[in-house]
Amino acid sequence: MDSVVNRFSILVCRFVVDEITPDEFADESLVFWRNELSNINALGDLPEAVIIGDLCLEADALSNQPPYKVTEDELRQSARKALDQLTVLQAERDKSA
Repeated sequence: MDSVVNRFSILVCRFVVDEITPDEFADESLVFWRNELSNINALGDLPEAVIIGDLCLEADALSNQPPYKVTEDELRQSARKALDQLTVLQAERDKSA
């Protein structure tokens, strides 16, 4: 479980710190989704699965037409929020381990 979440967190972090562009993040997150779908599904009902799924959908919306389009700023804001949530969830799991 942790490896898929960690790999996604690294991807999100690269975007949040401007290491990759919004378009690169959108492309890489969709590739991540396709390549890791079975691992994401294995997370089941865990919040991490929802966070990953929601952000991948939002990244896909970067290239969509209105009304389903998001701006680069909206995507970056969502990425920061997702990274914060994943970090908190990981910290909670580390405490209980």
